[in-house]
Amino acid sequence: MKLPSWSTPERQAALVELFKAGNGFCVHGEGAECPKPVEHCYEIFSEEVVHDWIVDAREARSYQRAFEKRRLHALGKIRHRGPWDTIRREEFLAHRPVWSILAFGISAVTMHRVAKVKIPGLHKVIWVDISGPKGSKNSIRKAARYGGQVPQNLMGFINAKVSEEVRSYRG
Repeated sequence: MKLPSWSTPERQAALVELFKAGNGFCVHGEGAECPKPVEHCYEIFSEEVVHDWIVDAREARSYQRAFEKRRLHALGKIRHRGPWDTIRREEFLAHRPVWSILAFGISAVTMHRVAKVKIPGLHKVIWVDISGPKGSKNSIRKAARYGGQVPQNLMGFINAKVSEEVRSYRG
């Protein structure tokens, strides 16, 4: 048989001492001459004491639950900064391109073709002069205007020029 949570060995001993002190009648040991026999009766007094112990045990369990809840939820306070954990971030940084071309255009100063190049590792955007081989003017304009494909022979030249410029820009 499982005892109630308020019934600790110390409290059971306290109830026994109350009973012994009054021989089962007055809990203050006054016996038959007790001025308040109903209030000092062992049965009524012990029920009040047990009721107080039950309330104390309930509050202690509530406090323990709240403490345990705080402790468990405190474990989850790992600060995430976006969708990255350390492994995913390292993999992304290892596989991201060194540079990427954002747009093509014409320089207002030199009137040559230029490419807008983003360097993610430096958080920089640079303009690279890609004037050189005379590709189809129409295909380059369409690529710039509509986001179309640049011809492969011209794309190889542009990649080489941009790589050289980015390499010299990074040091």
